[in-house]
Amino acid sequence: MKIRSQINVLLVISLLLIPATFSMALFSARNVEQKQNVIKGAEDLINSATQLRQVAVETALFNEPRAQDQWMRKIASVIRELDHRRVETPRDKDAIERIRKRIALMQSIYPRLLSAPALTTKISVPDQVGGHNNLDARAVASLMVVTQEVMDICHDLIRSNRADAEQALGIMKLTLFGAFLALSTLMAFAWYLVSHRILRPLRVFEKGTQQVAAGDYSHRLAIMQHDEIGDLADAFDSMTVRVEKSIDELLIHRNNLAVLVTSRTAELAEAKDVAEAASQYARSLIDASLDPLVTISAEGKITDVNKATELATGKDRVTLIGSDFSDNFSEPQLARTGYQRAFAQGSVTDYPLTIQHVSGDAIDVLYNASVYFDGKGRLAGVFAAARDVTERKRLFSSLQERNAELQLATSVAEKANLAKSEFLSSMSHELRTPLNAILGFAQLLEMANPPLTPKQIENLKQIVKAGWYLLELINEILDLAVIESGRLTLSREPVLLTDVIHECLALIEVQAQEAGIHIRLIPFDPTWMVDVDRIRIKQVLINLLSNAIKYNCEHGTIEVACYAGSTERLHLCIKDTGAGLSADDLQQLFQPFNRLGQENSTEEGTGIGLALTQKLVELMGGTVRVTSTLGVGSEFCVEMIRSDMSLQAGADDYKAKNEVS
Repeated sequence: MKIRSQINVLLVISLLLIPATFSMALFSARNVEQKQNVIKGAEDLINSATQLRQVAVETALFNEPRAQDQWMRKIASVIRELDHRRVETPRDKDAIERIRKRIALMQSIYPRLLSAPALTTKISVPDQVGGHNNLDARAVASLMVVTQEVMDICHDLIRSNRADAEQALGIMKLTLFGAFLALSTLMAFAWYLVSHRILRPLRVFEKGTQQVAAGDYSHRLAIMQHDEIGDLADAFDSMTVRVEKSIDELLIHRNNLAVLVTSRTAELAEAKDVAEAASQYARSLIDASLDPLVTISAEGKITDVNKATELATGKDRVTLIGSDFSDNFSEPQLARTGYQRAFAQGSVTDYPLTIQHVSGDAIDVLYNASVYFDGKGRLAGVFAAARDVTERKRLFSSLQERNAELQLATSVAEKANLAKSEFLSSMSHELRTPLNAILGFAQLLEMANPPLTPKQIENLKQIVKAGWYLLELINEILDLAVIESGRLTLSREPVLLTDVIHECLALIEVQAQEAGIHIRLIPFDPTWMVDVDRIRIKQVLINLLSNAIKYNCEHGTIEVACYAGSTERLHLCIKDTGAGLSADDLQQLFQPFNRLGQENSTEEGTGIGLALTQKLVELMGGTVRVTSTLGVGSEFCVEMIRSDMSLQAGADDYKAKNEVS
């Protein structure tokens, strides 16, 4: 068993034995004390019974009030003593109960001594003055017998409790003797453990260490214990073996030590030269920086600076090193807060400060600082770099002023644009009225009698064609003005997409045939519905189809396709085979009145259609997306909100197909 385990066992036994012995001894002492208290109480009762006997005799002889008073007080005292007495055993309880009964009997007999019946036998006893006192012999004899019984009971109580006390005392002595014997045994075992298992091996250890200290590394400890001492001896022997082996290796390498030292010295000299060169290189890089660089200690003292810092402050490096970092700024407390925050947070970025030059000039800078560590990983300080932002602040101030001017100009332009929209709206209404009259009269002229000449008919057709074109232009301008002024109202409803497309294709078919353009409709789900204004979505599609025909190549094609982008969106795409648009043209495509350089072409147009198309689609909750490739063509995709009725119809159709399958 390990020594540690043996010591733990001894401690556990001691911890269990001492409290147990103490408890048993304390219990025995308590029993002895209780028995002594009972014996003392019994002796007090014997004394009280004797006193009661004397008082009864005095009462019988002299019948004095003083004796009666003593009797009453003594009887009350005995009763109180019996009431307050603590009884532990049934035997003692029985004895106390018997005494209570005798006391009650004495209380019933005593009054007979005060007034005896007429027929009671009297004994005439001469008193001190020659008279006689009548004595009740039977009452006195009864009291004598009762008090004697009380004393006998008390004597029995004393004898029994004295025997119990002697027995408890014997147990206590025996317990203490057993505890002493057990503790002696434990002490003997502990002495054996310490002397044979610890001290003797320690002497062997002492001798072994002396041998090793003298240089005898071949010495081994002869300890054959299977405990901690034995493990320590094995470890000691292993250590001496390793030391002996190490010494042998040192002896082997000792001859080469001088060569190694020389070589190492040369390497260190070379490393020193390299370190000095690296230090000079690093210093030159720091000094080459145009931004002020500085290192700060935890106390806020400058530990190093570069040339830019000297120029910014007007102080040389020797003066700056060791000085307080915050003394070089117009607001020292703000600078102090900055480097303290860097120490606390690890870094700060774009921290604004103002460097105070010795000449009085001020330089606005933004500091970026972070902590750095030494070679042992300990916090060394803060490295801070400043960027001169004086010119930037001036430009920023100028930019703010320019922004204010631009905001004012924008406000004026918006007001002007609103006024333009109001003007266009009113002018469009004013222009449409006389134009309708012109078209009406032109149509009346076509039906004139007598008929017009062919030349007049040709001129009249030109008037009608120009009038309708002008009316279309006025309508587009009016729509755009109404949208920009925010007065356009839409009537959105679920619209079947296939109906709208076929209606638009029917309206545009003649124009496509005249231009030699083939339109192909890609089949799609006929139940798809969109939430739009029916008239406006037709206006959007006709505009896109007209543009696809107008700007397509000769004998080109137009492809109309629909697909579901998500469960809530549908896409309608119109793809042509025209010349396509460049990236610059795509950026300007939806600008009003911008025809992208087609002003001098043979194609009619104002540049309003696509701008109007985009605004109408956005008002209906959709978007317009354009992709184009030069020489290949363009594709316009209108994304629209899918109607809930379309979703329900699609779900019902899917359910019906599954039931059929």
